[in-house]
Amino acid sequence: MVFDVPAIMFRCNAGHTTGYGHVSRCLSLANALSGQDNIQISFVLDCGDAAKKVVDMGFGVHILSADRDESFRLLTEEQKPDILILDARPAHNVAILRKIKQYVHFIADLDDTSDQRFAADVVYLPPAPAVQRLDWQDFSGVRRIGFHWILTGGNFLPPPYRKPTPPYHVLMTMGGSDPWNYTQKYAPLFAEICKRENMVFAVVIGPGFAAREDLAQSFRNLPYPPQIFDNPGDMGKVYDWCDIALAPTSVSAYELAMSCKKCLYLCPDEKYREYGMVFEQSGLGKVLDLPDANLCASVQSQVRAFIQAIHEPALTPDVVKKIFVSAPAKFIANDILTLWKQKR
Repeated sequence: MVFDVPAIMFRCNAGHTTGYGHVSRCLSLANALSGQDNIQISFVLDCGDAAKKVVDMGFGVHILSADRDESFRLLTEEQKPDILILDARPAHNVAILRKIKQYVHFIADLDDTSDQRFAADVVYLPPAPAVQRLDWQDFSGVRRIGFHWILTGGNFLPPPYRKPTPPYHVLMTMGGSDPWNYTQKYAPLFAEICKRENMVFAVVIGPGFAAREDLAQSFRNLPYPPQIFDNPGDMGKVYDWCDIALAPTSVSAYELAMSCKKCLYLCPDEKYREYGMVFEQSGLGKVLDLPDANLCASVQSQVRAFIQAIHEPALTPDVVKKIFVSAPAKFIANDILTLWKQKR
């Protein structure tokens, strides 16, 4: 039976390989949903890495067993949520999800190009080239594609515009876990470049980083040690500190853009690079090439050119508001509830 006040289950996970952005943005959406009519909300995780954060926010948590597909199926059969919101990496077997649809009235899938989307009633996707190439032949739900359908780990409202002035503050943030190990690999290089260019450099060490203490100590021992934001509780304040940032085209890139901060995008593979070009064409930043040879000279040249053109055009709140919505969690929460009611 589907009630007027739905029970909502979030399926997501966090860890070194998947990062922490999935849980953070699901918590943002859960908060937006929980403010409406005492909706019941629970989370389903692969492991306990993010369980405390979820519990501290006032939501229940279920931890799956080693056989994650079957464990998830049994849990949904027992709980029978009205709405299931998927942000799981790796994805579940689509055959299992189709069985789960027997117990779940409505499924929403977040930022997911896997076959998992075929079981969903609505999918929310970025305007990435990889998304445009997807085969939708067997999909019968609603597609929401665009920057305004992107969910972040909070409502990063465009602040009053502050024109960047020297000495520029440069922030390197590779998400909650940096599965590519770019912070350890490239932070010493950027620390040296920022010193040469008379800029202030800082790095974020997220909660899922491997050997966090050893990494922080290695940065303190550098000839030009960066400022360290170690597991910051409020990324909005960290973004306010910087003038420009170095980040992958992931949740961090959305949050920085919404905070009116231009980015140099670090792209671990061609998929990230393709999406980085979409950000670049939207005036949000520029893709940074990391060549194998002459790395320092090439990167320094690119950073210098980026700084020289940082105001051309300026990334102002008016520009940001034309690309993103100001409260994405509330926007998507309202859309999910509207579609759920239409299907009842």
